[in-house]
Amino acid sequence: MEPTSPPAVGKETRDRIFAAAAKLFAARGYGSVSMREIADAAGVSKPMLYYYFENKAGLCRALLEEGFQNLSQTWDEIARLDIPLIERFRRVVRAQFRHVRENPDLVRFHINFLLGPDEAGLAAEFRREHKPIVNILLRMFAEGQASGLFRSDINPSVAINGFSGAVNIHVGQSILLGGPPLDDDLADQLTQLYLHGVCA
Repeated sequence: MEPTSPPAVGKETRDRIFAAAAKLFAARGYGSVSMREIADAAGVSKPMLYYYFENKAGLCRALLEEGFQNLSQTWDEIARLDIPLIERFRRVVRAQFRHVRENPDLVRFHINFLLGPDEAGLAAEFRREHKPIVNILLRMFAEGQASGLFRSDINPSVAINGFSGAVNIHVGQSILLGGPPLDDDLADQLTQLYLHGVCA
């Protein structure tokens, strides 16, 4: 008889585990948190936690993938809408800000993971997870250049890195320093201020 794979973790249990791990990782850093602490905070047994996640690095990997996949799916849906391109960019920023507001611990963990030591050995995977999201913005910018909306003499990667940086610095200030609220008005202002400079 062939061994059976463990069943997929239930959504409610998975969400509790992810919420507990994100909160602890964000507050104390990946290296300072044990699987026992995560299990206790999530209200599950340690054996159950290991049943679903091979080790702490595996849980960290799943947590990173969860956040990026959700945001990537939302952005991709927005990018495909049949509405003006500037409006799609505006909605992308609104969606990112909404993601931050709804998942502050997860985003704080992502930021700390990016800026801190690679204790989990997952930095390369993290960058691969991030690339599809950036590609969505690059495709949108290329569409704007092809239509004549955006200037053709601007490198798309430079433009999108600048745009993302302008947005992400506000995310960092808000989530780490208690900066201005990440509301729709700020999203609209950033989109207008930045994209105005690349319009033809």
